[in-house]
Amino acid sequence: PPPPSHVKTLGTTMNHTTLRPLVQLWPDVGRAIADPDRRGARTLTQVSQVIRHELEHVRACLPGIAIGGPLEEGIAETLTRWPGVPRQSRDLLGFPTTGPSTPWAYPRETDAVRRLLRAGGIDTRDASDRQEALEALRGSSPDETPFALARLVAGERHMDDTSTNELAHGISAAFDGRDRPDLAVRRLVDGLPPRSR
Repeated sequence: PPPPSHVKTLGTTMNHTTLRPLVQLWPDVGRAIADPDRRGARTLTQVSQVIRHELEHVRACLPGIAIGGPLEEGIAETLTRWPGVPRQSRDLLGFPTTGPSTPWAYPRETDAVRRLLRAGGIDTRDASDRQEALEALRGSSPDETPFALARLVAGERHMDDTSTNELAHGISAAFDGRDRPDLAVRRLVDGLPPRSR
């Protein structure tokens, strides 16, 4: 039988651009495991984060999550760096569980996704909110993700359907590449009605 669609997605996701950082880091992995000095620990942290980020892309390409491009990168990096996940990734790979932090990939896109999740009541600093974030990011089709995020935010602020729809289109536009997504989302969130309590 043909492989499931997510297997094909892995091949699409793990392209030469994605694999280049792993190929460049791989020769140092054995040395880093044998002698996890500061440089070695950083190498292992980078490898675990790249692998996890790409696996989050595979999850994002499964039916109903993300739309590709900047929004998908922001989602993958947000989920990769969620509290507790970096350590879990290193544990699963058998790498030392402590290591220096490394620069965020796609910081602008990640900031925008995190800001939207927080506007929707999800604490991106709380490990226990990760599952809620996954559910919030899941739409009925890939292009549904901005609408799923808009509904999450609207639920926190009791926005009507028209305002929710406008917000969803604003979220889509924030990630269309014409503007920095972090700035565009900040403007969107700053213009929202206050949270209803």
